[in-house]
Amino acid sequence: MLAEMRTMLKSLNRIMHGLAAGDTVMVEDAARASGAKAALSPQLGKKLPAHFQDLERRVHQRFDQLADAVKSGTRDDVVKRMAALTGYCVTCHDTYRLDEAK
Repeated sequence: MLAEMRTMLKSLNRIMHGLAAGDTVMVEDAARASGAKAALSPQLGKKLPAHFQDLERRVHQRFDQLADAVKSGTRDDVVKRMAALTGYCVTCHDTYRLDEAK
């Protein structure tokens, strides 16, 4: 799960760098790296709350949609999609915590 979150954080960073540089290929590739193909394994997913599974599914869909939008949308559209996408991150981090081992 932590590896998946790190992948999404790296994708967000690369998306921002791509936007700053005007590099749409970088933006698309970075978004696609955290799309549906990067979702948790189904075995692990079944052990998680339904709400968490729903958030996870939707955030990966949003990464794929952002990657698709790079080809046909404007820069502003991509930025709006980033804002919506990171809202899923905030919701999940506000709702769920991994307890540290003592």
